[in-house]
Amino acid sequence: MNPKMHIVKKCILYIFLITIAVVWFIPIFTLLATALKNKSDFFSLSLFQLPEVPAWSNFTNAITQGRLFNYMANDLFYLLLESSAWNFCSVHGGIRIDSAQYKTQHWYFYFFLNRYDAPYADCFGSH
Repeated sequence: MNPKMHIVKKCILYIFLITIAVVWFIPIFTLLATALKNKSDFFSLSLFQLPEVPAWSNFTNAITQGRLFNYMANDLFYLLLESSAWNFCSVHGGIRIDSAQYKTQHWYFYFFLNRYDAPYADCFGSH
């Protein structure tokens, strides 16, 4: 392989990874910036601007007055229910798909096929 082509491929890879990191970081930053704003700062400041005095009490208010732990317990219950149903369907549907012959031998092909196609194929009878 040409050394210049190798450098170009590495640069493209790093640009792609940095872009993905920025796309992931922007919503996290706006979530944190919004959580630290007071009621008066909420509409006066930009979406990406942190307040001068962070309102850390918003987090304690969310836990005590907003019943955050009740919502988290509810989410945990539905997560366990959904993941149990998902695993049951993927075990039964994955047997048929794993035994099939495919032209490609890439790991990501089997990963996405088994995780997304198999449960729906078995549970909803699409095959």
